Amino acid sequence: MINISILGLSHQGLVFAAFFAKLNLKVICFDDKINRIKKLKKDNITDEVEFEPNLKKQLSNKNLFFTSDITKIKKSNTILICEDVLIKSDGSKNDKQIINLINILNKINFNHVVNIILFSQINPGFSRFYSKKLINNKKVNFFYSPDILTIGEALKVLNEKKIFFVGGAKKKININSKKILDDFFKIIKKRYIFSTYESVELTKEAIQLKLAMDVTFVNIISDYIDLNDDYEIEKIIEYMKLDKRFSKYGYWRPGLGFGGGHIERGLKMFESNKNKFQNRIIKATINYNESRIFFASKIIKSNNIKHIGIWGLSYKKNTNSTFRSYSRRLIELLKNKYSYFCFDESCRFENTFNKKYNIVYSEDKREILKKTDCLLILSDWDQFKMLDKSYFDILAKKVFFDPYMFYSKHKDYFQSLKIKYYNL
Repeated sequence: MINISILGLSHQGLVFAAFFAKLNLKVICFDDKINRIKKLKKDNITDEVEFEPNLKKQLSNKNLFFTSDITKIKKSNTILICEDVLIKSDGSKNDKQIINLINILNKINFNHVVNIILFSQINPGFSRFYSKKLINNKKVNFFYSPDILTIGEALKVLNEKKIFFVGGAKKKININSKKILDDFFKIIKKRYIFSTYESVELTKEAIQLKLAMDVTFVNIISDYIDLNDDYEIEKIIEYMKLDKRFSKYGYWRPGLGFGGGHIERGLKMFESNKNKFQNRIIKATINYNESRIFFASKIIKSNNIKHIGIWGLSYKKNTNSTFRSYSRRLIELLKNKYSYFCFDESCRFENTFNKKYNIVYSEDKREILKKTDCLLILSDWDQFKMLDKSYFDILAKKVFFDPYMFYSKHKDYFQSLKIKYYNL
C-alpha cells in the first residue's frame, strides 16, 4: 500500500497535492511554516497558487491533511519534497529551505523502507551530497525528479505529463525500493525513466538552457530585421513553424529577454563552468537578453514623455509575481524621473517601491490612456490582446509600445492617428 506525504507547500507542493486529491489519494501535506498551514485550513488556498485554475476546489478535498507536525508523516513510504527553490537577486538558486526540509526528515527514525523523491530544482551534485550527508537511515532511499510545472497552468501540465525522469544513487534500484517506486507511479498513472542523480539534475538545467537559446534566437532575428523594413518577422516565423524540426510551442516571438528569473536560474549553473568559451557564451546570452529592456528605455527617452502608462506588472500572464518583471526592471532603469500609472488585475508592487518611483494604480486600463503620454504593454495577459483597434484612439499623438506585437497589423491605422507605434 502506498502512503504519500508532501513536504513543502509552496506552488509546486500544492499543485501535487491537488493532483493527488483529484485521484482520490489520501495525502499528508507538511510545512514547517505555520502561517501556510493556517491559511490552507482556513481558505483552502494560498497567495502563491491563487492564480492556478481549479486548484482551490481540489485543495478542499477531505483526503488532504495539512499539518506542521512532522511526526504525522512517520508511516509514509513515499515522501515528496516539493518546496520551490527561491531565486536570489543575481539569478542563482537559494536552496536553504530544501536543506531545512531534508534536515527535518533526517530526525525521523523510519522502521520501514521509505522512498524520498525530491522534485525541487537544485544544482547538479546536490542529490548525491545530501543523500550521503543527511539521509542516515539505511531504510531510506533518496531520488530526484525535476520540476516540470508551468506557472498558470501547472495542474493541467501535471495531469497531461506521461513520463517522469527519476535519478538515484546507482544505475539500478534495490528491489524493495523499486517496488514502492513502481507502485507509486502506477497509482498516479504515470511512467518513469530511471538514471543517475547527475543525469537527471543536468537534464533540468539543460531544458532551461534550451529555452534560453530559443528566446535568444528569435531576438537575434528580430534585431537583424530592424535594420531593413523589407523584412516581415511574422511571415518568417509563420513559415519556420511549418518545419517539423521546430516546435510550434517554442518562444516564437521577439520580446524583452528573460523575465521572472527562472531561465536565469538555470543559466547560472552553466555560467560557473570552467570551460571559458562556454562561460562566455552563457554570459553573453544573459547580458544580451538583459539589454533588451533598453529598447523600452530608449523609446521613453527619445520622446517627450513625462507620464508613463503601464499595462501589466507581472513578469508573464497567469501569475502575480513581479520578481524580475519587465515593468519592475524598466522602472528601476528609468529611476524616478517620471510618474507611472499602472494597471494589473493580478498584482501590485510593494509600498516602498511605489513611493520611491511615484507609482499610481488604476482599476480602469482605459483611464491609463487618458492620463499618460504613452502606453507600454509589459505583460502578455490575454485581455491586452483582445481589444478593437479603436480602443486606442485616445492615444492619438501619443506613444504606444507593444513588444508582444499584439496590434502590429494595425500599424497603418495608428499612423493615421499620429500614434507613435513601436514593437520589437
